[in-house]
Amino acid sequence: MQKWMANSDKRYLLVDDLIEDEKLIGLTVKQVEALLGEVEQETDSGLYYYIGYNPKTFMNMAPEFLVITISEGKVTEVQVQD
Repeated sequence: MQKWMANSDKRYLLVDDLIEDEKLIGLTVKQVEALLGEVEQETDSGLYYYIGYNPKTFMNMAPEFLVITISEGKVTEVQVQD
């Protein structure tokens, strides 16, 4: 996850692997933070990590975020949100 930490504007290149392989499912918030670093935004139901402006996205006007849904203290879903 060194690449993840090194360049937040290019994290969109790494999220497909995290989502498709379900690498975060079942982890606790502390485990996610140990892997991805400090959470940029946290709500009662989830964690948000900035992943940059994906050039594949139409018009590329808004940044994207990795949204990690937490239920009962564990990751239950991971998705990209713009």
